[in-house]
Amino acid sequence: MDSDDDARRRSAGPDRPAPSDGGAFEPERPETPGALDPEATDRVRAELARLATDTDSAPQVPAAVTARIGAALRAAPPPTGDRSGRPGPAHAVRSPLPPLRRVTLVVGVTAALLAAGLGAVMLLARPGTPAPGPAASPELTANRITATTARPPIGVPDDELRELLTVPPRLGPLAEPDRRTGCLRALGYTDPDALLGARPHSVDGDPGVLLLLPGTTAGLIVAVVVAPDCGPDGPAIRTERHVFQR
Repeated sequence: MDSDDDARRRSAGPDRPAPSDGGAFEPERPETPGALDPEATDRVRAELARLATDTDSAPQVPAAVTARIGAALRAAPPPTGDRSGRPGPAHAVRSPLPPLRRVTLVVGVTAALLAAGLGAVMLLARPGTPAPGPAASPELTANRITATTARPPIGVPDDELRELLTVPPRLGPLAEPDRRTGCLRALGYTDPDALLGARPHSVDGDPGVLLLLPGTTAGLIVAVVVAPDCGPDGPAIRTERHVFQR
């Protein structure tokens, strides 16, 4: 009687391997180049699914970014070769990516997008980072400049100014007619008789002359203090103009 080993060898034949000692025939599995590890593939897919639903890890990727990525993928040339594994035409310059490399590429692109979005949020939330806002309007800028360069007020009550209208003007250094006329012209008054009242008046310790002039509307008086050398070359105004009722 033949031994068991001889029987197994005859049943196997030249093209079939002998069964294992357990008696069951186990066909040989050919090694496929680039085959994926099923466990690694499942882990990658599970992680991608988790990131797709995790809203706390990073903000939503901007639509413009995803649109550019989609356009780049659509513009990519189709892979060469067919499913049988036969190579494509000789002039083809790129071959299809193995499955593992495709998964790695998707994971890399997703991670880059998440990092970019998270970095933008952290930059905006950084302490001391100025929040974007509307640009200052020219009117606001002009108001600030006026406020910082405004001249001091006259510091004379309206009743006291009205009394100057009833007494002869004390012109001091502006008593000389040509200088007084030139000073009035520099202030915008061409009529030499436009002066309604005057007296010496100091502002912050600097000497000057307080002038009362007619306003643009009947009944209004303009009070302004000019420097003693006020003349045709400039009024050298010491204070802001103060308007009051006659």
